[in-house]
Amino acid sequence: MEVRKTIKKVVALAAGASMVGATLFGASAAADLANYPNPFIKEGVFDAVLVVGDKAKAEDVIGVTDIAVSLQFASKTVKKAATSTSTKTVVEGDKWLVGTSGDKLELGEAFDKAISRASSSDLKALAGGSITNTKGTATYEQYFRLAGTPIAGGTVGGTLATSGTALFEEDTDTDVVADYAKWTNTGKFFNYSLDFTAAFESDVENSSGNADTSGTYLTDFEDSSINLGSKKYTILTARRNAANNAGLKLTLLGGDVSDSLAEGETKTYNLNGKDYEVTNVIVTDVTPIYVQLKINGVLTKNLQASQTDRLKDGTILGIKKILSSEAGDVSGDIAEFTLGANKVELQDNFVGNSAVDSSVLKINDDSIGDADVIIKGSDDNSTFKINNILINYKSDDNYWLPAGKKLSEILDTEPKLTWGALGLDVLYSGLSNEDSETIEIQNAGDDKYDLKLTTNAGKITVPLAYDNSSTGTTLALFGDNSNKLKINPTNASSGNSRIARNEYFILTDKTNTVDGYSEVVQYKSGDKSTRDNPKLKLKLLSSGETVERTLTVAAPTASATLTVGGYEYTLANGTDYTLDDFDLIVTTAAAANGPAYNKIVTKGGALVTLSPINNSIDLLNGNTNLTVIDKVVITVVDTNKLDARAQPSFFNYSVTASATDDMLSLSRNGGVVTSTIKEDSNVAQGMNEYGAKATFTSQSSKPQVLKIDWPKNQRLPQVYLLGGAVTTTTAASGGDTVTEVVKIDVGATKLASQVADAKAQNVILVGGPCANAATAAVVSKPFVNGEADATCADGYSAGKAVIQLFEHLHK
Repeated sequence: MEVRKTIKKVVALAAGASMVGATLFGASAAADLANYPNPFIKEGVFDAVLVVGDKAKAEDVIGVTDIAVSLQFASKTVKKAATSTSTKTVVEGDKWLVGTSGDKLELGEAFDKAISRASSSDLKALAGGSITNTKGTATYEQYFRLAGTPIAGGTVGGTLATSGTALFEEDTDTDVVADYAKWTNTGKFFNYSLDFTAAFESDVENSSGNADTSGTYLTDFEDSSINLGSKKYTILTARRNAANNAGLKLTLLGGDVSDSLAEGETKTYNLNGKDYEVTNVIVTDVTPIYVQLKINGVLTKNLQASQTDRLKDGTILGIKKILSSEAGDVSGDIAEFTLGANKVELQDNFVGNSAVDSSVLKINDDSIGDADVIIKGSDDNSTFKINNILINYKSDDNYWLPAGKKLSEILDTEPKLTWGALGLDVLYSGLSNEDSETIEIQNAGDDKYDLKLTTNAGKITVPLAYDNSSTGTTLALFGDNSNKLKINPTNASSGNSRIARNEYFILTDKTNTVDGYSEVVQYKSGDKSTRDNPKLKLKLLSSGETVERTLTVAAPTASATLTVGGYEYTLANGTDYTLDDFDLIVTTAAAANGPAYNKIVTKGGALVTLSPINNSIDLLNGNTNLTVIDKVVITVVDTNKLDARAQPSFFNYSVTASATDDMLSLSRNGGVVTSTIKEDSNVAQGMNEYGAKATFTSQSSKPQVLKIDWPKNQRLPQVYLLGGAVTTTTAASGGDTVTEVVKIDVGATKLASQVADAKAQNVILVGGPCANAATAAVVSKPFVNGEADATCADGYSAGKAVIQLFEHLHK
């Protein structure tokens, strides 16, 4: 019986072939082996016992072994990689993400550098409209700009914005170090603009409604509805400045509830989940005309048209218009009002220019000191025209908006009123979630540092530096305590560049792309040329594998080639090749962007550069007599991965040896600034514009360590301008995965005599009912005292393999 061939064909034979027994999942279908290795492998874990007869023949033993091997291959789980978790935040509602597909907002970039302004095409709340009066129809559009241009006018790669941007820094109000959307008290908050495509016009009149070149009334503007942001307003009054006829003051009233009530009438309104019972108590019939309302049993003050009152819960009541009838009129007195209102006053004392001319912004009678109003138009004493209404708002304080928060939740009174009057808000949902990798400079004891990272070759622990003070000289050397790491292994004339036995060297094929392949190699041994078939032995640190390469001798050179990541390197003797373990050098021809021997490209696209104290000299002469490893610099390999296409701030750290003990120290040598976190004064964090986050930790009586969380794609701040209520949801997305083999334990294979009840568990039986007592029990054949009876072969043919599937109690 060719058991092995049979087992290999299990799936093909089982597909579409119903086997004996009830369905594994219900009564609607028969059990089959179409999903093999299920049910014997459940969620990557082996869940069965393999059974052979106590006197099994060799072919049965080989068969059960083959099955076990195949099941071990299938026994594995796929999980998210621990360093590559990613989540995605989705914001639903009327929102606009600052930036465009062609110009995304980056950390440190001013909001208004990413895009000039938002319009109705970006946010429904900025919808335009039209106004029709006796002078014609005027259409308008709305625009909003989140200001942020720094005084220095910088961009990513130059001077960064400090206001109206997203930064990673310390909030000095809370001492929390994190990423924020930030505005400072020296910067601009926003710029709002309402632009008429055709001028909005009114006749100039006096209080009697007659044309008057010295009149102050612009009644054609009044009773018009207009949008400011997402809020709808009615222009209650429009007045020219009496002292300067080119000045304008507009009073607008808007609210969430708007209605009219006749005198004595009562209605109930719901505002933000709360009921308000409103009664029109009285409307006077003589001048001054006023109305008094009762709201939830409390009388308001006497209110004239365009006046407001603040209820005890802070809700604003505004009177739009009072229609008073004469005594004896059939119609009653009516008051038009708004509830939850905003009363807005806009004033510019000269509309003929674009300057701020003693402008005023009032909201609910509160003067907004940090706002400038510019109304542009014209006035010929007969017709007054409005072309634009602009509001520029300066930040009155330093604001750090943390991830997950809305601007309205942290604002002071005046800016909160202003944003509320426009019905706009800002949400900072944090940085985009990107898969990442970890780059570490980790101490190994007091006198040694390792550089831990992942390249396209695999995970590598690079012996970075050690303190060689035991020699009597204060030294910080690349490598470990016994063997140096040579960062310029191309100079045969320098013993400090040549690679001695057991020393390390870096091979990187190209340094300008994330496809760059970096390996760290240890030179284990070299055979002298007089040996038969002399070889080099080299250890690849990514895998731990030791490889051999045959030496080709052509006096005065002995050389071998080593292909790493598809790139061929030539290694040659740097000293006498007639001696064992001669020094090596790398003789591969130089090319643009590689190969490199002091640079490592990580899998996530970081470029790690190792430099001694004096780069130009010590790269040639090696790293002897150094007190400092001057630079471990980490940058972005491919700037095409950045929106700005400019190299972001780099990470730069130095390793220093001590003159008093053998302890190394690590310190920042420029680049990304870190700030001590509130939770632990020994930990400092910083982030560059790419979104790579450094955590620098000082350890008690131990060297400092560095961990960099390096994103595989640029982390971008998610700043949203909101036109109303939004919802946010966060879910896992994307990410690298790792496959983990789940070992099948020893003991999974048993003899039939060791299985008390083959029907009580999942079993794979090898051998027919004549050779395997467990098989005989399943197929209901006699098997007594270790022997099958004469009927055991009934129903089976000699030399012909049979695969059968039985189910008993779902096993």
